[in-house]
Amino acid sequence: MDHDRVLEHIVTWVQTDTNIRVVVLTGSVALGPEHVHVLSDLDVELYVEQPATLLDHDDWYAQFGEILVVEALPNPGWHPTRLVY
Repeated sequence: MDHDRVLEHIVTWVQTDTNIRVVVLTGSVALGPEHVHVLSDLDVELYVEQPATLLDHDDWYAQFGEILVVEALPNPGWHPTRLVY
């Protein structure tokens, strides 16, 4: 995965979507290039005003590339998590 290309796409996308208030990069990529392996994933947290807008529709995932599977994790409280492969 071209981490820089995907991150650039995410930044462009969130700048055009007023529902998204904050984006947080976590995981190994956030630690710097010396911590990134070619097979490293991207861990991105989105904080939004209207979560249902993103949770009820999954077509927005495709803008980042081919989607193999989306895993909806059960989370306590209101912290929905989606793993997109």
